[in-house]
Amino acid sequence: MPQDTEGFYSFVERYRTAMSGERTGDIVVDSFSELSARKSFRREWTDAFLKSMEMDITVSDYGTMKDLDEYLFGSSEVVGLFMARIMGLDEDSYPYARYLGRAMQYVNFIRDISEDLQLGRLYFPGRNLKDLTLKAWSTGR
Repeated sequence: MPQDTEGFYSFVERYRTAMSGERTGDIVVDSFSELSARKSFRREWTDAFLKSMEMDITVSDYGTMKDLDEYLFGSSEVVGLFMARIMGLDEDSYPYARYLGRAMQYVNFIRDISEDLQLGRLYFPGRNLKDLTLKAWSTGR
């Protein structure tokens, strides 16, 4: 997750430069641009990824799962889509690739709860957590 706001926006500018066909000298950006062209990545996937990374800078919590959906698509589901495209999988696999990416993001959320709280972030939606906690209390689980 980007902590360096200026660095993030500089990275986005280098990405846009590379996607316009210019080399940037940034091996990560230039290599991704080349891979993106070679594998015909959908531009909206990368745009969604960058938007979610920007949300790490601008959004500190999510009220409901619905609020979190946009972040999850860009932060994880598109990673599954990139991988499916890289592996040459049929587009019928794409929904499953998205689910796998989402599942991996949930594992990251759980692993990073302490760190995210220290950074002032909460990815598990508050309303949903409250509902689950109340349900668990009422059922004794």
